[in-house]
Amino acid sequence: MARPSEVGALLVRDIDPETGAVRINKAWKDDGTRLRLGKPKSKRGIRTVNVPLETVARLDLARPGDALLFHTRNDTPVTAYHFYKNAWQPALRRLGALSRRDFTLFTKKALWRGEDPELLLAYYGGAVNTLVGKRLSPYTLRHTGISWKLQDGVPLFVVSRDAGHESVTTTDRRYGHNDRVASASAAQVIASRLPREHAHRRRLRFPSPRTYAPSEIHSIPFRSP
Repeated sequence: MARPSEVGALLVRDIDPETGAVRINKAWKDDGTRLRLGKPKSKRGIRTVNVPLETVARLDLARPGDALLFHTRNDTPVTAYHFYKNAWQPALRRLGALSRRDFTLFTKKALWRGEDPELLLAYYGGAVNTLVGKRLSPYTLRHTGISWKLQDGVPLFVVSRDAGHESVTTTDRRYGHNDRVASASAAQVIASRLPREHAHRRRLRFPSPRTYAPSEIHSIPFRSP
C-alpha cells in the first residue's frame, strides 16, 4: 500500500526477509529537472509495514543493502513515468486483448512469460470483464490494497497507519465506505447482547415455577384469590 514514489525509493536493506517488515522512510521527488530523494508525503509516511512472506520470497535480496530494490536495466530508479510507460500501459493493453480473446500479446514473440491466457480467463474472466471498463492507474494498486483491508475487517487505524495517511480521518473520508465489515461486526455485538439481556430480565420478573414431588402436593398452601 505504499505510494509509487515510496516503492521506487526502497533499498534492499529496507526489507526484513524473516518477518516481511518493510521500512518506508524516503520517496523520490521530482523538482522538474531531476529526481532527488526526500521524505514521504506526510509525517506519518515514515512507517514500517508488513508484506506477505510469499511476496518477499519473490524479491532479489541477495545484493548489497544500499542497492535499489527495484531498478531499470541500467540500474537507475524506477520512476513513476518509467513504470507507467514500460509496465502499466503494456499491462492495460494485455488486459484489453484478453477481454477480446486476442492472444497475440501472450506469446514468446511478444515477450510474455506469464500463465497461459486461456487459464487466466478461466480463473479471472469475471475480473477481466469488470476491469476492462474502468479507468485504471498505478494508484489503483494502492487504493485496492487499502480497500481490501477495510473490507476484510482490518481496523481503520491499522489501515491508516500502513497507508501513511496523516490521520485516520483522511482514511475514513476516502475509504470509509469500504469499512462495512467493521460496522456489521459492531451490529453483531449488539445483537449478541440483546437475547442474553432479555432472558436475564425475564428470569428476574418471572422466575421459573418450582416443580413439586407428588409427596409434597398435599402440603402446598392454598390461597384463595
